[in-house]
Amino acid sequence: MRLQGLAAQLRDPGHALGQAARFGLVGVVNTALALGVLNMLHASGVAVRPASYIGSGLAVVVSFLLNRAWTFRTRRADGPWRQFGRFVAVNVVSVVAFSEAVTALSATMPVPVASLLGVVFSFVANFLLSRLLVFRARP
Repeated sequence: MRLQGLAAQLRDPGHALGQAARFGLVGVVNTALALGVLNMLHASGVAVRPASYIGSGLAVVVSFLLNRAWTFRTRRADGPWRQFGRFVAVNVVSVVAFSEAVTALSATMPVPVASLLGVVFSFVANFLLSRLLVFRARP
C-alpha cells in the first residue's frame, strides 16, 4: 500500500516529491551535457576555461527549459523571461551555497566527503528556491 502511494506521489506533476525526483533527473542530464560539451570542445582545440563556460551556460539553458516544461509544468505564475532571470540568479546562489558548504565542511572532513555533502546541500537549496521563487504556483 505504501509503495503505491509513493508511486502516485512521484507521478503527480504537482507533488513536491515527484518534482524533486524530476529535478534530480534534469540535474543528471545537465551535468552530462556540461561535461560532454566541455570535453568535446576541449578535444577540438578549445581551451578548458571557455569550453567549461560554454558547456555550463548551455546546461543552465537546457536545465531551465526542462524544468519549466517537465519538472514544474503545473507552476507557471510568471512568463518565461522573468522565470529565466530568477532561474539564473537561483543557480548563482546554489553555486555559492555549494562552495561555502564545501569550504566549511572541509575544515573537519576530507574534501571529497565535504563535496558530496555540499552537493546534497546545494541540491536542496536549488530545488526549494526553484520551486518557491522561480516556478511559483499560480495564485
